Amino acid sequence: MGRFSAGRGDNWPEYNTWRTVFNMKARQLYDELRNLAGSMGITVVEHNFRATGTKARSGLCRIRGRWHYIVDKHRTVREKVELLADCLAPMDHEGHYVLPAVREILGGRGEPAGKPPAAPEVGGPG
Repeated sequence: MGRFSAGRGDNWPEYNTWRTVFNMKARQLYDELRNLAGSMGITVVEHNFRATGTKARSGLCRIRGRWHYIVDKHRTVREKVELLADCLAPMDHEGHYVLPAVREILGGRGEPAGKPPAAPEVGGPG
């Protein structure tokens, strides 16, 4: 995962500092990350992976030409913040308003293994 170990409360020390400095809670951070994703043309959807009976993981995919980030709804909010931030961090955020607390989370992440997908283009030819 990212800079923190999501879901392991004791291993997420900066979260309490950030919450104090930026007065934001994990749910607010997640909502802001979802808003950023939406402004970048990515629809964030939560699904119950347990109901499918398959081993599925959260991630970015393209369905019928549109970008979707699908996350397991049973993950904790902190895990959802980590997962979505890991997805959005390598993408270009220029031209999108990003709150300082969200920018701090995105800026501290290294490049993920493998080549990240390019930021999806909104609209297209035609």
